[in-house]
Amino acid sequence: MPRILITGAAGFLGSHLCDRFLKEGFEVVGMDNMLFGPCVFGARLSKPDVELRVDIRDATPEHFDGVDSVIHLAG
Repeated sequence: MPRILITGAAGFLGSHLCDRFLKEGFEVVGMDNMLFGPCVFGARLSKPDVELRVDIRDATPEHFDGVDSVIHLAG
């Protein structure tokens, strides 16, 4: 199963992309710093098949192990 990292995953575009890739059988790793507070779209990511890393500033190289693709939507 391909693994994809989506930054800005709790935003409008990011959350919809997460849904799309999940439907296509991808394993999704989402990152968002929630800088603007809780986001209604972020609630869509509370699924067992989405690994949500809250803040990319806290990420370590191990978080990126096995990632096949990256979609960068964070500002």
